[in-house]
Amino acid sequence: MNALSADLSMSLREKLSQHWQKKQANMVANNMKLFNVWAPTFLHVVFLGAIPWGMLEVIPEEYKDSWTALLAAELFTAFGFIQVMVNWILLWQVDSTYEPAVHGTEPLTSQLRAAVRKNQDVNWSNGAAEANSLTYKGGASQSHYADDSSPDPLFSNRMSSTDGETYQVYVATGITEDGVERRAVPYWSWVPCLVCQKPRPPRCHHCTLCKRCVLKRDHHCFFGRNCVGFNNQRFFIYFLAWSAVLTGWGSYLLPPYVFRHVLPHYSYWDFVWPVNVVRTVFGYFPLAYLHLASVSLGTMILLVFSTFMLAAHINLVLRGVTSFEFDAKVKVADTRPFASRLRSVLGENWGLSLLLPGFAWSEPLDDPVYWPYLKVS
Repeated sequence: MNALSADLSMSLREKLSQHWQKKQANMVANNMKLFNVWAPTFLHVVFLGAIPWGMLEVIPEEYKDSWTALLAAELFTAFGFIQVMVNWILLWQVDSTYEPAVHGTEPLTSQLRAAVRKNQDVNWSNGAAEANSLTYKGGASQSHYADDSSPDPLFSNRMSSTDGETYQVYVATGITEDGVERRAVPYWSWVPCLVCQKPRPPRCHHCTLCKRCVLKRDHHCFFGRNCVGFNNQRFFIYFLAWSAVLTGWGSYLLPPYVFRHVLPHYSYWDFVWPVNVVRTVFGYFPLAYLHLASVSLGTMILLVFSTFMLAAHINLVLRGVTSFEFDAKVKVADTRPFASRLRSVLGENWGLSLLLPGFAWSEPLDDPVYWPYLKVS
């Protein structure tokens, strides 16, 4: 009844604005789902189209005068392709789901403080699986945290600030007749997850595409169809590194082949997509060369993308921050040296992991729940 009366009291302009906002939200959600399907398809089409062509046509033509150079080039290409595919599979299959029974639960002092703020009863068990049984019905306002004179000792030095004010994030705390209720809470704190029905630690965020809370969630990777988080960030970096190497190798090999075998018979415009698509349809351009032009364009796109993303994420790892923290300017300070920050993500044996596809004995060294080495000022 309240929703009906509120709807009747709205003007036509307000109704149209609300309708457009809902439509935009649905468009964004649908586009994310489409990206989640088509990004991996694009990746596989480019690599599966380029690798056979390169190994069967381009490399033999380029190194026809030296069988040792030919063998080395073929082996390097095959090895790079295996690296890309294995790390892509690990990026796709390894998730970083927060499991309270495995990773630890919210400190009891933090639960007590949250209950006092909300005037709730606290029930917990000594069992790890049940230690997070506190039911959250709503988030606290900013003033509740700002006026707290007895912060949790585990997180007392982790309250992030921007221009002197506590950095806040909005989390969904309930569903009302008007939609989802959201409250502002400090970023570096345990917050409730409305979907998973459990509190989640700092840096842990819920992904609507993966449908789970992800430890140290950096972003959702559409190419990997999975969230990049605590357990698979290393595979994401290895995937980017080998993608950059392989596409760079392909970009080195393709121009000489094109200048020798394509451009003497066709114009530069014939190698521009989608001009070559139209000319192929009308029979002016061979289908094989359309395939070559398409995978060449895809290779260059992946080279630029993987190189840029690799540089960006190495920078994030060395800073000790996530993409969200960097973009939102959350002041996170990692007290460890650069080498330790790198090992915290890639593991102790990161060199072997980089060279050996699927090398599993190099786990990340961070604590994905309590983050003892970080200070948020």
